[in-house]
Amino acid sequence: MTTRLRPCTDPARWDAARAASGRAPIPFHDLTWLRSAAAMTATTLHPMVVERSGEPIGILPLLCRRIGPLGLVSWSPTPYVGPVLAAADLAEGLELATRWSFRHGVGVQRYGFSPVESPSEEVLREYGYTVSHERTYLLDLGVGVDALWAGTSAQCRKKVRRARARGIEVHPVRDTGSLGRAVRAAFASRGRRDGLRGVFPPRYDDLTAGPAAVHLAEARDVDGRVHAVLATVCLDGYAVTWAGGVLPEHRDSPAGVLLYWDAIAWACGRGAHTLDLLDLLGVPDEGIDRFKRQFGGTSHPVTVAERALPGLRMLRPG
Repeated sequence: MTTRLRPCTDPARWDAARAASGRAPIPFHDLTWLRSAAAMTATTLHPMVVERSGEPIGILPLLCRRIGPLGLVSWSPTPYVGPVLAAADLAEGLELATRWSFRHGVGVQRYGFSPVESPSEEVLREYGYTVSHERTYLLDLGVGVDALWAGTSAQCRKKVRRARARGIEVHPVRDTGSLGRAVRAAFASRGRRDGLRGVFPPRYDDLTAGPAAVHLAEARDVDGRVHAVLATVCLDGYAVTWAGGVLPEHRDSPAGVLLYWDAIAWACGRGAHTLDLLDLLGVPDEGIDRFKRQFGGTSHPVTVAERALPGLRMLRPG
């Protein structure tokens, strides 16, 4: 049986290949979303379907950035971009990725796996990858809104009530300007380069062009000032608080907590079974950890695999 990579631009064929992997679908594996991610990060998307004897068995989305003659795969803050394959097929997928990278002059490969996957670290290391772990927080939404509210911390409920008492309200919006400000400020506050060299923030119409539902919301005070913004994405029951934050001039505002509770209620209303309280910057620090845990989420590891040619491991393009 012959296994190969085949480029794919047809969303229906892409979805069929993704489903063939048996992996739970998440928004960041959708072809339209990946195209938008490439535009945001000024990378080139190479959407590859993994086939065995002509039949799809999974997908391999490759976001590639070039620095001179070198290629760097999946160097972007778009999370969970990597092989989407059944566990038994991962080794073959990595072998194909290695061959593709060699042919295309790629010096560094970096892949992320969603928190609902547990790729074999033994297989990853066998193929020359260094394995590390980031972290996210998952909420089981199946218990319902009332139980979720009861499962938040007393401090969380207090902040939601305080925000409302101060006249702060949540408003769905289409203008993404505040999203851009909040995300860039969040990266800057932690001394990180954001990697968003392309069109960021994206237009609302671009965010909503695919099958994923998007809830973009601002928390504003009685004078109309925006305190915080949050974009939540949902596809096939898996919702993610993708990007946002409190604006620097309102860093002490309880608006961020109110927005996250709004995202929880929105995801429940869409019938989602899981909400991923993602931290776009990677490994949460102590403050982010406290913030996310107050909503009742449980910590889950996110596997990250990196493979680099000798001498290139210190290369970290922003």
